[in-house]
Amino acid sequence: MITGRTPGKFTLGVELEISDKGQVKIANILPGGPADRAGLRQGDVLLKAAGNALGEEPVAILSRLLQTGDPVEFAIDRAGQVLTLKVTPLPK
Repeated sequence: MITGRTPGKFTLGVELEISDKGQVKIANILPGGPADRAGLRQGDVLLKAAGNALGEEPVAILSRLLQTGDPVEFAIDRAGQVLTLKVTPLPK
């Protein structure tokens, strides 16, 4: 059980797959959701969110960023190419 973390009040409209090595990959995207509209795709690997590397504590970092509806800039790896996309979350 994870304690001491406040769940995000907003959502990106994605399901994430987190590997043992800390790699954060988009497993599924809600069609028409914030991530889909911003251009994220299934299989993209999230490298950074708002300048924070996600490898160490991805759940804590994303939960903190999803407390507000402020846009979040992501650095992603898509088939070896690093891209930057901005996603505006929606309320849950």
